[in-house]
Amino acid sequence: MMMLPPQSLRHDVRRSNASNIRAIARLYSMLLSTWLSDMETEVNEEDSSSSSSSSDDDSADGDSVNNPLPYAKWRPIFHHRMMEVATRVQQLSIQTETAKWEGSIRGKWPHKKYERLVEIQAAMLNNLAQLSTSLVKLDPRWRRALLHRTAFLNPNLITDVMAVFGIVTMSLDTGEAIHEVLPKSLLDRVFYHHSLAPHNQHSIEIGSEESSTIGDVHRHALNVDTFGQNEFAVYATGCAGAYQLLIGLDEVHRIIKELCGEIPLQGFESWRKEFELRQLGQRV
Repeated sequence: MMMLPPQSLRHDVRRSNASNIRAIARLYSMLLSTWLSDMETEVNEEDSSSSSSSSDDDSADGDSVNNPLPYAKWRPIFHHRMMEVATRVQQLSIQTETAKWEGSIRGKWPHKKYERLVEIQAAMLNNLAQLSTSLVKLDPRWRRALLHRTAFLNPNLITDVMAVFGIVTMSLDTGEAIHEVLPKSLLDRVFYHHSLAPHNQHSIEIGSEESSTIGDVHRHALNVDTFGQNEFAVYATGCAGAYQLLIGLDEVHRIIKELCGEIPLQGFESWRKEFELRQLGQRV
C-alpha cells in the first residue's frame, strides 16, 4: 500500500518562503529599533552611571529584560538570529529544487519564481548584514546628527515598509491575493516621504565640545570635507544596504502578486498619483 504525504511539498515551499520573509522583517525591525532607541539608552546609561554600584547589582537582572539593549550589545543576538534564517534559506533552496519534480494535477508549477524568491531572501540577508555592520561601527554622535537626513528612518516610510512585509507574507502564507492599494515601489515612497519631511528641523544637540566636522553635519552643512570622513562612508554604506533591501522587497511583492493574484481597485492608482503630485506641489 502506497503512503501519500499529508500535504504537498510545494505547499511547504510556499509556507516556508512566507516564514523566512517574516523572519527577515523581524531582523529589519530589530535594526531600526536599535538605531532609534540606542540614543535614549545611551542617555539613560549616562544618568544611571552616577548611581551606587550596589543598586546597579540589585537591578541588573530585571533591567536586562525590560530595558532596550545597550549600543552594540545586540549584535550577538542579531547574528545568531540571522544565521538561523540563513540556514533556513539554504534548506529552502534544496527543498524548492526537490519540489520541482513533484507531480501535480494543477498543472505546471512556477518553480523559477520560487527559486527567485529564495535568491532575493539571501540577498536581503546580505543587505541586513551590511546595515548592521555600519550600525555597530558608526559613531552615535553621527547617528544623532544625521537622524533627520536619513530617509529610510522616516516614520511614514517605516510604516509602509512594515505594511508591505506583513501583507506579502500573509498573502504567501494563505495563498490569498494582495490588494492593489499596497505601494508598488518603496523607493518611490522614500522620495515622496522625504520630500514632504520638515528638513528645517534639527536633530538632538551634540554639544559644542564635539568636533567641527560633526557640528557641520548637525547644522546640515554637508560639504566635501564631510563626505571625505570615514564615518560618513560607514553611514553611506549602511544606507545603501537599507535601500537595496527595499529594492528586494519590491521584487518580492511583485513576484507574490504574480503567484497569488491582485485585487484591483479601479481608479485608485491614477487618483493616488494626482493626490501625491498636489501634495508635492504645495510643498514646493
